[in-house]
Amino acid sequence: MKNFCTYKITGLNLDFLIEKLKRENIPLYLLKKEGKKGLIITTSKKTEKKLFAITNGLCYNVIKIGENGLFKVKEFFIKRLSLILFSLIFFVSVIIFNGVILKIEVFGSGAVKKQEIIEILKNNGVKEFLFFNAETEKLEREILLTGDFSFCSIEKVGNRLKINANLSKKEKVEQKSYSLCSSVEGIIVSLKVFKGTAVKKVGDFVNKGEEIIAGYENINEEPKKVEVLGEVKIESFFTTQFIFTRKVEDGLIFRILSEEKEDLKITSINFIELGDKYEYTVEYKSYTTLSVGG
Repeated sequence: MKNFCTYKITGLNLDFLIEKLKRENIPLYLLKKEGKKGLIITTSKKTEKKLFAITNGLCYNVIKIGENGLFKVKEFFIKRLSLILFSLIFFVSVIIFNGVILKIEVFGSGAVKKQEIIEILKNNGVKEFLFFNAETEKLEREILLTGDFSFCSIEKVGNRLKINANLSKKEKVEQKSYSLCSSVEGIIVSLKVFKGTAVKKVGDFVNKGEEIIAGYENINEEPKKVEVLGEVKIESFFTTQFIFTRKVEDGLIFRILSEEKEDLKITSINFIELGDKYEYTVEYKSYTTLSVGG
């Protein structure tokens, strides 16, 4: 690429000067007159010394007013080096930062087992504040292989990992047992004891794994071990989220939840629009009946 300079020449008889420069083999890439005494020319950087020598000898005043070409490009990068470096660092940071997972979110009825899902992700090197380089299909398969979920979909959206998961239906009836323990957390709304001793009552809150009916009875004021025969109904409260690409009817959400829990009641449904997606927040009650014996 050639280097070019632009000069402003002031003096009389400019036509004579133009012809003189041409005869001296000074290329004129741009030529513009300003009044009777002004002349703007652009010529090669290499001819600068020769140009000044000719004009000084003929009593013309010459001022360099601009540079372009390769020289100008170098000047541009020197003056803006800090800006270019900052832009480069910012661009690289965005690329790197976008690959880091800042938040893991679990939606659907499977949200109640978020910690179990988090453990599966950790075993595959997926954690918050780390680069995400795992295969979503592999993660989905491992979650489904636990048997706790009937559906699982994983999507990386920016710096968030969104997991939609639905719980599987499970039989909660045991034929023989020396105790009845809760498989969920919630409030006891019904309790029937035919054999064994109730250690909880209607209205009590129970945690998952907590005993409700113990396998003993007091016979002649002495405890005797017995197989439990009884039934308990527990009301649990949930808040879950769904993401759809369009607005949906409440009935669709109810049907999705019903795939996992047959006995439920939705208490509220709210949604917000996120670009081309809709995020629904659903609050509902689910009723779990546990029985042993018989």
